[in-house]
Amino acid sequence: MLLVLEDIFGVDSGRHKAVADTYSVMGYNVYLPEFLEPPYSGSVEDIPKLLELVKKQQLPDINAKYQKLSSHLKGRGGGKWLVAGYCWGAWLAFRLATLYDDFLAIAAVHPSFQCEFFYGGTD
Repeated sequence: MLLVLEDIFGVDSGRHKAVADTYSVMGYNVYLPEFLEPPYSGSVEDIPKLLELVKKQQLPDINAKYQKLSSHLKGRGGGKWLVAGYCWGAWLAFRLATLYDDFLAIAAVHPSFQCEFFYGGTD
């Protein structure tokens, strides 16, 4: 099973659904839950409201959503799963991994994760 976690713009932005569909075609059971509400409309005018929404996310609310999802996945035969987190979803994946023992591996995709090798570093 693969769990894909959205960025702050929600599951309808970027290529979240395309990534989920690609892995599904490869035979994975893919889940793309929506943790942030309400979803981003795509309007530039929504960005300030969106940023305030992200700041207001409370860990107990996120935990409740995750526990419901986890229970559903375990009921469908999943014991542990792979996670691909994008931007805010990468943070969410690492945060949830500190609280739950459900993840086999996390792929975290975020532009702030840059390798010094490509930028003149020696490591």
